[in-house]
Amino acid sequence: MTNRPLALTLSLAALFGAVPALAAPGLGGAASGANVEEGEIGVLARWDRLVGDDLGGEDVLRGELGYGVTDRFGVTLAADFVRVPGEGRDADAVAIEGVYELGTLGSVDLAMKAEYVAVLHGADATALSLLLEHESGPVAVLVDFVAAKDLAGGEPVAFGYAVLADYSASDNLRLGFEAFGDLGSTGDFLVDDAHFAGPAATLAVGDSLEATLGFLIPLSEYEADGMVRVSLGAAF
Repeated sequence: MTNRPLALTLSLAALFGAVPALAAPGLGGAASGANVEEGEIGVLARWDRLVGDDLGGEDVLRGELGYGVTDRFGVTLAADFVRVPGEGRDADAVAIEGVYELGTLGSVDLAMKAEYVAVLHGADATALSLLLEHESGPVAVLVDFVAAKDLAGGEPVAFGYAVLADYSASDNLRLGFEAFGDLGSTGDFLVDDAHFAGPAATLAVGDSLEATLGFLIPLSEYEADGMVRVSLGAAF
């Protein structure tokens, strides 16, 4: 499958945030690959910022450290730091997550991801994701389906998705398209959903370093005009 540094394919489920705006689909998150490389260490820094309208200027800075424990199981530690205009940057959440490869169904690789998110200024959350990965020649597609539960009493299970489809334009450059969205909850499935989508480009520098630049726009009514996404990751 596509050679992607571990840190670039493991992320928190971006369904919860202590600040409601920071739960915007895709903010701080990424579609997760379904493959794990044993012994690989991955590091990632990601910065996402909402632009325009009422929520413009709010952003999240995420750091991740991942390790391939076996050829089928990987674990990642992550931390989010958020900033609201007029305020300083604050630690928002820390998380631990594990990915386990389930195998292959036809030409699609399958994995499950489980995570626990400790929110520093709100209720903790858990999430379970089904990860799908497919590659055909220079084209690769990643799809995540996420179910997440805020551990505050009485909260419903929330559903969401993340998609990345990209094309290897050269040995060092991949051009693609990302989409993220909410699918409602057990109480209001497919009601008042928010969706973001847009282009992304990833440049490989050497054998282990990758830089990604992307921009998402809301596909439904939202209090922001778009989202700038920048990340830098490496695998060893």
